[in-house]
Amino acid sequence: MAYDARMRSLLALSVVACLAACGGGTPRPTHPVTRVVVVGAGMAGITAAHALDAAGYDVVVLEARDRIGGRIHTVDLAGVPIDMGAAWLHGARDNPLVGVANAYGFTHVADDVDDVALAVSAVEGPFDDREIADAFTVADRFFGRLPALRRQLGPEASVADGSDAYFADLALTPRATLLGRAMLERSYLELDYAAPLPLQSLRWVDEDPTLRGGDRILLGGYGQLVERLAEGLDIRLSEVVTRVVYDDQGVTVHSTSGAMSASHVILTVPIGVLRAGTIAFEPPLPEEKSAAIERLDLANLEKVVLRFETFFWDELEDNSGLVMSDVDGEMPGYYDLTSEAGAPTLVVLYGGDYARSAQATLNDEELVARALANLELLLGRSVPTPSATYVTHWTTDPFSRGSYSFIPVGASPADMDTLRAPVADRVFFAGEGTRFRTSSTVHGAFLSGVEVARTLGVASTGIPTAPSR
Repeated sequence: MAYDARMRSLLALSVVACLAACGGGTPRPTHPVTRVVVVGAGMAGITAAHALDAAGYDVVVLEARDRIGGRIHTVDLAGVPIDMGAAWLHGARDNPLVGVANAYGFTHVADDVDDVALAVSAVEGPFDDREIADAFTVADRFFGRLPALRRQLGPEASVADGSDAYFADLALTPRATLLGRAMLERSYLELDYAAPLPLQSLRWVDEDPTLRGGDRILLGGYGQLVERLAEGLDIRLSEVVTRVVYDDQGVTVHSTSGAMSASHVILTVPIGVLRAGTIAFEPPLPEEKSAAIERLDLANLEKVVLRFETFFWDELEDNSGLVMSDVDGEMPGYYDLTSEAGAPTLVVLYGGDYARSAQATLNDEELVARALANLELLLGRSVPTPSATYVTHWTTDPFSRGSYSFIPVGASPADMDTLRAPVADRVFFAGEGTRFRTSSTVHGAFLSGVEVARTLGVASTGIPTAPSR
């Protein structure tokens, strides 16, 4: 992305963040707002409901799960709070949630886990520091080649096509190619964008703005932030919404306990749920919106969390490891979160094609076994039995059907704009997948909740913010 475009994106993000805290000019809703039903108690839904409630509106949140948070889920794992979904505050200097966390008195610490301290292949064995550094350089240069690759391959090319073409032009040894591709395709692309590489659009990869300030982790987990924002709200759990009926007079939302009438409804469910068609709309959504939903998709980032009694991976401390097993894409990313968790903890990340197939075919015990086998490959020795484990299932969860949004081949950011657009000025949409520049992030969900509340007439969100201490 050109420098001026990136700066415009950062400026737009800062402006919206200021509006979240400071108010500003308020749009007038077309229809009087009497009651708003918010579908989904993730970050977008809770933020919108908080803002509406603070402004004095009658608002009810319907959540299909038996907990709030959506794709934010902090679990107590043997006395250690671990985020099993969203975990990082990305870009601390530009992220509005940092100010919210500060205002609530939450502690967050720097956590930039970009350094790969160990890399190993089941075929080639371990790689030394020089080889790892060279692979980083090779992977980084791919992004500089993107404009040329896009011109060469055309608008319908996938990231897999781009990677193939990029490495075909490099005079690397087979060993260097193996590590370079793993660094790019696994450590960068599948553990960031998380979708299968043949599905990711080459045109739109790496077009999200660069946020300043590095990443941070909330000690105690993201869940505490959602819980604080949700205080005092009318949230009804285990309410699965099945139908939304709307007309000039208002909306009726049908869920587990019956029907609820309102003047407006805000849908904050993930794109995966909209794609599945488990919520019917009467009348049907406009054709252009349905087509946009069909073109968009959710990526598939999953975790296996390993909690041990003792710390035994000194060579990986505060860094990550990259594994190339004999199964393509299997459990490639190992992250030491011991200092953040306060106990010996490794988080294993995997995504892409492997995540989709593994979630469909392997049970929890098998997934943990594969994570441990690859950890032994990474360290070159046997490892003890974990004292506690946790396996995520965002891909198969019926209330998410994936981890976060991405732009597939054949789609574009305009599809997210189309998804965000209200229908009949009664049915509104919010969530991380409704605005490309902040998609796939928690702060994107937060900002979308602020935006939809302002569209419904909220001048000030009532959400506190404070500078870093």
